[in-house]
Amino acid sequence: MLVHSINKVLDRQELEEENRRYREQLEEANRELRENLRVLERDHIAGRRVQRRLMPSGFTTEDGYTAAHTIVPSLFLSGDFVDYAHIRKRYLAFYLADVSGHGASSAFVTIWLKHLVSRMVREEGLFGDEKSFAQGANVMLRQINRELHETRLSHHLTLFVGVIDTHTNQMHYVVAGHLPMPILVTPEGASYLAGRGKPVGIFKDVEWDVYECSLPEKFGLVCFSDGVLEIMPEQELQDKEASLLKLISSSSGGLDSVCNTLVIKEIRDNPDDIAVLSISRGVS
Repeated sequence: MLVHSINKVLDRQELEEENRRYREQLEEANRELRENLRVLERDHIAGRRVQRRLMPSGFTTEDGYTAAHTIVPSLFLSGDFVDYAHIRKRYLAFYLADVSGHGASSAFVTIWLKHLVSRMVREEGLFGDEKSFAQGANVMLRQINRELHETRLSHHLTLFVGVIDTHTNQMHYVVAGHLPMPILVTPEGASYLAGRGKPVGIFKDVEWDVYECSLPEKFGLVCFSDGVLEIMPEQELQDKEASLLKLISSSSGGLDSVCNTLVIKEIRDNPDDIAVLSISRGVS
């Protein structure tokens, strides 16, 4: 009995010592985890600041065209990106991109995309003359596609790229796997633009068709990323698109009107990023 009692005491002592070591290891792991989370949070905050600084500021041209946008990210960093510029006081170029995946890696691709397109505009004269107005959108996507394959970023993009000649009110655009199609709101009603094309970054040596349309004196062109379809209550894609069109037809096509109609700014815990880009004239 004495030997048994001594063994039990020794076993208990050994168990208590082992539990103490486990607690110390757990506390150390928790300290490392908290530090890693702080570093990750700082990195995400820095990344979000970079993304925000790269986003354009809304403007209204002398011709009365207004460009504006909003993005509601599902995570701290967004894989959706928009950009627009009034080039040589004539060509209003814009695009909405949705990068595959979520989080930091997708956000990095948006920063790379901004740099690449800005370089094309600055150094290669993209959308700077009539020839580029006619085929620049296709040229832009071909170069993005080529560099995505060369850099092996392991992401693909869907894009809608448009450019408007503000002197003639003509618009050229390309569609690269983008869904839903942009909605054109006019005094006569609302309708989806026509067009189709492959996503960017999946296939090599792709050409994109350039579509054309004439814009009326008053209109609102509203572009969405596919995250907007997630907030539609319907189950089938066609029903979601029909519901979205019906809602947007009751708006003016301006950004504030669209956001108020969809209650965008009150959305919480959205499963996907939601980007809204509005190009309009003569509407509020």
